[in-house]
Amino acid sequence: GGRFYLAETFLGLAEASKPLIPVLTLENLTVYPAPAELPEAQPTWTRESQMTHVAVVSDRLYEAYGESRIAVLRNPVNGREARVALQTVESPILAPYRGRRAKVVQRLRGDEAILLDRTYRDFLLVKTREQVSLTLYRTGG
Repeated sequence: GGRFYLAETFLGLAEASKPLIPVLTLENLTVYPAPAELPEAQPTWTRESQMTHVAVVSDRLYEAYGESRIAVLRNPVNGREARVALQTVESPILAPYRGRRAKVVQRLRGDEAILLDRTYRDFLLVKTREQVSLTLYRTGG
């Protein structure tokens, strides 16, 4: 099946034809809802987040994403995939969340969890506490 992009313009048509080279894949990330303080579009973070929703991951994953710039979530149960923009759990805007949800934050920092908003959860047909995989790609060629 083809990939679904919440924002087709994110890749640019020219770039979309380049092969994608997987950089890193994490299986079995437990899904938790994205916190209320996370705006769905925060243009100051990354240019693509004006168009896409964001998923929250560990600082380590966020740094790897900074180099690769392409992140794809996959629901292993149904094979559905969605491209996502990533944000670090260490972001200042998430300080209240870190204070409230220490256990989930610990799992995020250990690369065991991911925070997804309803748009992604609905598209991937994944529920809270179910698992997804995340692959980071870079473009080749």
